[in-house]
Amino acid sequence: MFAALVTSVMVIKVIYKYLECQPFRIEMRWERPDTMWFFAIRILELKSILSAGFNCVLHVHAAIEEVTFAALLHKLQKGTNRKSKLPPSHAKKGDSIIARMEVTGGAGSVCVERFEDYPQMGRFTLRDQGQTIAIGKITKLITNDA
Repeated sequence: MFAALVTSVMVIKVIYKYLECQPFRIEMRWERPDTMWFFAIRILELKSILSAGFNCVLHVHAAIEEVTFAALLHKLQKGTNRKSKLPPSHAKKGDSIIARMEVTGGAGSVCVERFEDYPQMGRFTLRDQGQTIAIGKITKLITNDA
């Protein structure tokens, strides 16, 4: 499955009684949807602890997919955002972490962008049992070039 990203810019001039449109650049690139990526999240509400293997629902753009935490990589210190040297065994309400997540349900892959490239497209929310448990941003994509 491939997805195309098409961007175009239109210059629109509004002149008395008619409208003039001039497309001047169209880029097209083919990208493979990603199944795994690194992300930084802030846990808002969580009844239990979060550890590797935790399942929840990802809401990114208009997509809704089931995901699993593959690994917790770093815990971020409050205030300084310094990464821990050792990976945490779990995370709880109020923690900020960097983790690896993979898509497990539905299509099996989602087209996403890094936060550094497109800030609006690199944000997501995680939900569990009808409640938003975390918000985050995508920091690194892992591509499967097979």
